[in-house]
Amino acid sequence: MIEKKYVIFLCNSNKSYITIADGNKIINKIEMETPHNNIYLDENNNIYFINYKTNKIVSIDKQYKINKVWNIHNNGKINVDLQNHKIYVCDTAKVWVYDLTNGDKIGSISGFSAASCIELDKTRKIIFILDILKKELKSFDTSNLKLISKYENLGNSPFKFCIGQNGKYIYVANKGGLTEKYKSNIFILDSVNGENIEIDFEKKSLITSMELCGKFLYIINAGLNKLQVIDILNERNIDIVNTTFKKPKIFCASPDKTILLVVSKSDDNRVAIDVLDTTTKVIKDTFFSEIIDENTLNMIITCREIKNLTLEEKNVDGEKQISEDNETFEIRDLKNYFKRILSEFEKIKLVQIENQKEIAWQKEKVDYYKKDNDKLREQNNYYKKKLFKADKEKIIIEEKLAEKSRIIKEHRNFSRYVDNP
Repeated sequence: MIEKKYVIFLCNSNKSYITIADGNKIINKIEMETPHNNIYLDENNNIYFINYKTNKIVSIDKQYKINKVWNIHNNGKINVDLQNHKIYVCDTAKVWVYDLTNGDKIGSISGFSAASCIELDKTRKIIFILDILKKELKSFDTSNLKLISKYENLGNSPFKFCIGQNGKYIYVANKGGLTEKYKSNIFILDSVNGENIEIDFEKKSLITSMELCGKFLYIINAGLNKLQVIDILNERNIDIVNTTFKKPKIFCASPDKTILLVVSKSDDNRVAIDVLDTTTKVIKDTFFSEIIDENTLNMIITCREIKNLTLEEKNVDGEKQISEDNETFEIRDLKNYFKRILSEFEKIKLVQIENQKEIAWQKEKVDYYKKDNDKLREQNNYYKKKLFKADKEKIIIEEKLAEKSRIIKEHRNFSRYVDNP
């Protein structure tokens, strides 16, 4: 018997690592240097962590260990084409294209103000890129990276789009805002006939997430604290799903789009995760997580199939596993050990360098203040001498004035004596 097991990958706004968990059980933590991370899942369930502060893209293997690292300038958004071995990386004004196997740069697509959302069609022959500042969607030929078409007037605040099953319709979400000018809506773009439709939302709506699952478009309306459903066949807002707590925050779909994990929060900051069947719009299960909180920025789930073995199969498999583990344990553990030692050594070196810089800066400050002090002392001596000179001149003037006053007085006395002998 084969069972499906869902593994959750989380990035947090105040933690510099990616958490990998099975429910509330943490499987591993991948250190990413800074909290500025995003997560991407490709069609083969491979996971990529994107750090837009350090410009690193990290892929991990099936054992949740680091497999490959690329150093590519990015803004956190990528798309992977496994069929043609390419990785497309958004870097705001450009989209870089790299070879997935050897890491060589293939080319780039430029002319954007803020390339933010990037999707490939099913044929992998066309790539769509949304510029959220220019508010336009462009499509390019993946074989030569030349422009195919450009779609403008998509709304006032486009931030995400989804491509329909047959590629004819593209669904663009406008986030909206608190004023009438910035309305929340879904812009349905007909890429074949050019006939476009808008589905407007109520006032005070604020769309923060969108996911296309089959014939339903699931929307988190953070402004009204609702998880809303749009029937894309009838092109209308048809339903509201009541989550466990009244504030839906984020969600993510399983690789086959049949399950949607919805994180909701209560007024007292408790967190619940609802397991929603996307076909029936019914919540099948709920669990309460201790590792997901209001700081969780992004969440991805991947599915692993687990075969329940018979007792005989378990014994055979166990012996085989022990044999494999004995062969690889020492090398793997030594490798990890030396990795940790080197990492700690690099951290110590960085601290030493920072300390040396601080000491040099403090010494420079002391030298500056010493020079400044000497200069002030010279100025002080100069003004003391000047003051002494001024005091001396004042005494001389006072003596002269006193002598003059004495002479004038004697002269007056003599004149009085002459007049009255």
